[in-house]
Amino acid sequence: MSLLALRLLGSPRVNLDKTTVKISRRKVMALLVYLAVSKQRHSRDELSEMLFGKRDRNRARASLRQTLSLLRSSIGSEHLGTDRLGVWITGTDELSSDVSEFQSLQKEWKASSARDSVLSGKKFLTAAAELYQGDFLSGFYLQDSSAFEDWQLMMQESLRRQQMTALHRLAEIHEATGQFEQAI
Repeated sequence: MSLLALRLLGSPRVNLDKTTVKISRRKVMALLVYLAVSKQRHSRDELSEMLFGKRDRNRARASLRQTLSLLRSSIGSEHLGTDRLGVWITGTDELSSDVSEFQSLQKEWKASSARDSVLSGKKFLTAAAELYQGDFLSGFYLQDSSAFEDWQLMMQESLRRQQMTALHRLAEIHEATGQFEQAI
């Protein structure tokens, strides 16, 4: 199975085995991002409501089917699981996301600081700070999908708070070790 890599901190980018995948429709990108970040199965009704909520139910479901078809042709069928009721990303071992990496580094930092010295976790904080290239889906929006926009904003704020906490703690570590330029 090919490696699907998503870069979502900053402008969204998708790679399949290190080759850039051009996803020209915003709803297709939104669906991919939502499925990949949540890492769970979602009902077709939930997804059609989230992405196409202003349309009647039958048109929304038809639009979701078309969006799924475009997504499947963009990333390959091996990465997308579907059945009559649900949709999910398959092969999560072959899925890489800077959001997941960032959150893992945050967990590693918290775990190391709970068991080690005050200065612990510097390597995790540094890696997380370097990984954060911008706000979640910076410059990406859907005009007619308020449910997706609400979710995107919630993710942006949560990740931004995590980044600010990491930077603050990293500055404290640098200051405590006399590395004042790095602290600034």
